[in-house]
Amino acid sequence: MAELLGVLGALVALLALATMLAGLFMYVAAKMAMVPRATFGRAVLAAICCSIADWTLTVAFSPVPLLGSCSGFLIGLAVSLIIIMVVFEAGAGKAFMVWVFHLLAQIVALFFILILFTGSLLSFFTIPFISP
Repeated sequence: MAELLGVLGALVALLALATMLAGLFMYVAAKMAMVPRATFGRAVLAAICCSIADWTLTVAFSPVPLLGSCSGFLIGLAVSLIIIMVVFEAGAGKAFMVWVFHLLAQIVALFFILILFTGSLLSFFTIPFISP
């Protein structure tokens, strides 16, 4: 049980780090797109809201056969663009550029989470060999 709590604690810490990384990427993208209201705080707020929207909608639509995950992703994209447009007070083109950087940050964070947790998760779910 303690090992599971340790893994969950590390996962929560990595998700917080991933959110901060996404916020940093979104901040850089907003500065590159010359969004006038671009601050790091707004970028982190947008990253938190976009991550929640993306994951919630993708999971909610995933039980639908064939196109569920794709439609969840596309609806999540639309909601994320609206969130970015509201938080940064930017147009659709600038919001899309910021979202692309958010997507890149999510991919980078997922890559690091997979690298760090693959060994832990495999050891947690393996059945120990019992010799006769």
